[in-house]
Amino acid sequence: IRAVAASMVEAGLDGALVAISSVNGRIADPGQVAYSSTKAALYHLCRVAALDLGRYGIRVNGIGPGPTSTPMLRTLVETEGYVDEVKSVTPLGRLGTPELVAQSVANVIASDWITGQEIMVDGGSSLATARGAKRIAKMIEMERPR
Repeated sequence: IRAVAASMVEAGLDGALVAISSVNGRIADPGQVAYSSTKAALYHLCRVAALDLGRYGIRVNGIGPGPTSTPMLRTLVETEGYVDEVKSVTPLGRLGTPELVAQSVANVIASDWITGQEIMVDGGSSLATARGAKRIAKMIEMERPR
């Protein structure tokens, strides 16, 4: 952010910087201390950078992908039951894709009135507590045609 922003300021350019973080920067999962902490720090970096760079017309935001079918999650995606579990606790009922994350980045870049924000790109999976997610899964199961 520092290097790109300095070049933009020097050239007199405005625009948008987008950092890719994770939904785990907002919610906590067991065993994710280092990962979640650094992702949360990235969101705060975006907020501070947005304050510092706004006067130059530079917007800074963080995107938080949720469960997304990428090489990083390949092992989980291939684990029996993982995708079904994600779908059962995600209001939009599907796993994310790199294309959906890219679409969100393009949308944030296109909006001249968004800065210093964390945008969760997770199909709504971060909206409910674990207890609430279990209720969502039960509701979906009860509504599923047999």
